[in-house]
Amino acid sequence: MNKFFIIFLLTVSASSKNQVDHLKYGTPSTNGTILYREGYVLLHDNSKKVPLWVSYHLTKEHLQGTQERVDKFQADPDLPIGERAELLDYKGSAYDMVQMAPAADMKRSYKVMVESFYLSNICPQLPQHSKGLWRSIEKSVRAMTNKSGEGWVICGPIFKDLDGDGIGDYLERIGSNKVWVPTHFYKISVFHDVDDVNHEIFTISFIIPNKTFTDNFVACLTTIDNIEVLTGLDFLNKLPDDIEEEVESRKELPL
Repeated sequence: MNKFFIIFLLTVSASSKNQVDHLKYGTPSTNGTILYREGYVLLHDNSKKVPLWVSYHLTKEHLQGTQERVDKFQADPDLPIGERAELLDYKGSAYDMVQMAPAADMKRSYKVMVESFYLSNICPQLPQHSKGLWRSIEKSVRAMTNKSGEGWVICGPIFKDLDGDGIGDYLERIGSNKVWVPTHFYKISVFHDVDDVNHEIFTISFIIPNKTFTDNFVACLTTIDNIEVLTGLDFLNKLPDDIEEEVESRKELPL
């Protein structure tokens, strides 16, 4: 067999394994464009021009990667023009371009790092959170991953129904492509309790409003059930129904 074909098969096999790892606990929804990356999987809404969920497996070894941050924000080359955000959409806006799968979790290779800067992995977020509360939550997730050895992260925007008409709303739309600005953000992290012989699933979930907010991240703790109500997504759907129901009803503090 041609050695180059063998290398191709090994690469495809590794990519497939990554996809399975990132979606270990299920696919929250398929109503959009699913993009499979080495470092994460996401569902992109081609109308809102943002991801509805981003899911990735994170390990202690990943966090020990040596790839330096590469600030190379760019439109996603796998999405057609007109169905994706462009850099100009964010220029002059009041919002930061915030990665759902953050660069600090994507240090294991140059390719993984660069793909984390595709705008399909980006949402518009107030600088107060991107440099404060959201960053604090990201650091907390990394600390828990280092303690547990591995974890799974699912995060994305919330478009809360603010006027009660049954349709999700946005704060505003920015740029010529009308990128939707979320009303809130969610982050779900799943770990195994390292001190439990049965490897009980431990989760921690947050909702933060995309507005001026003075409380700390403990005030943002919530249940997965609540996030599902606000997003219409179905998380952890690969778990047995009784376990999923129990886990998603918890509001847990960090390990």
